[in-house]
Amino acid sequence: IHGGNQYVTVLDGELTRQVFSPVPSVKVHPAGDTWSEITGEVHQVFNHGAVTALTIGTFLLPRGVPVTTVQQTGATSQQLPGPKTLAQAKLPVDQPPAQFELRHLVLDFQPGTSTPDESYGGQALSLVLAGTVTVRSNGAEKTYKAGESWSEDAGQVFAVASPTGDKASVAVSILLATGASLISVRVPAGAPPT
Repeated sequence: IHGGNQYVTVLDGELTRQVFSPVPSVKVHPAGDTWSEITGEVHQVFNHGAVTALTIGTFLLPRGVPVTTVQQTGATSQQLPGPKTLAQAKLPVDQPPAQFELRHLVLDFQPGTSTPDESYGGQALSLVLAGTVTVRSNGAEKTYKAGESWSEDAGQVFAVASPTGDKASVAVSILLATGASLISVRVPAGAPPT
């Protein structure tokens, strides 16, 4: 049971999710599929496949509430090993929108590539999954490596680049007010539209 709602996207592999209560169900989720888990829902997720599955999960938790509480369901005779957390990041959200969409993006950067100057339409939390990236924002640059994170406020202009010889991957969770634009690209004055 989670202390707040969780939103999960399967990046690689396939997972089977079993819900015990409030409404029992079983569903298989292949790569690219997303599901949500509501507060208080008793569930278990299995990897029945032959390959390691990879997910990105975003929790919306009240402050001070535990992320997960393990329940005894009687579904298995012994406790199976749990997933390995590769990286974790936290972001306080002081005034979440009353209605929102949570967007997960996974950005893959080839060496020497960059985003344009852009902004998100909502508060965002970015986590480097692999490689190294440099973030330019508010007249400063900072480098982040795998496992490190940063956040952007709605409307904050930034650019992300992969300046090293390796590929980089960044997972982004954006709390987007309903109807807000996901990404706005800042076009320099006098530049033709793209």
